[in-house]
Amino acid sequence: MNVRRVSPDDDLPAICAQMQPDLWGKDNEMTSYDPAALQRFLEAGNILVLVYEGDNIAGAAIATEILHPSKNSDTLFINEVDTHPDFRRRGVATMLMDELFRIAKERGLSEAWVGADKDNDPAHELYKKLRPTAVDDGTIYTYELS
Repeated sequence: MNVRRVSPDDDLPAICAQMQPDLWGKDNEMTSYDPAALQRFLEAGNILVLVYEGDNIAGAAIATEILHPSKNSDTLFINEVDTHPDFRRRGVATMLMDELFRIAKERGLSEAWVGADKDNDPAHELYKKLRPTAVDDGTIYTYELS
C-alpha cells in the first residue's frame, strides 16, 4: 500500500468515481465526491490524502488548515478519516494520520485536531494509539444555512 497526497492536477474524476457511498458501506458515512468541488477544495489549500492498494483507494482523509491570529496557534483540523471496508484493520487509517501529521509539520502548524463520534470505538482506539497530548470532551452544533 502507498500513501499519496492529491493535487488539483491529479485525475480528480477517477478519484471521485471511487469515492462514492455505495462503494464504501453505510457505516463510513461517505458522501459523494464531486470533481469540481474537489478541485475547489484542493485549490483552496485543503488536503486530501489517499492510501492505495494497486489502483484501489483503501482509505481517504481530508483536512483543513485553521489559521489563528496569535503566534504559534495554527492547527490542522482533520475532518474525515475513512477506511474502505475491504481494507480495515490493516493500518490504513494509521498511514493516513501519519501522513497528515507529516504535512502539518511541513507547514509549520503547532497542532492537529481530530474528533470522533462517541460510539465510534475503532476511531477512538486509533486516536488513543497515536498518543494525543490532550483528549477533550465536546459537543458539536450544526446549523443548516440554506
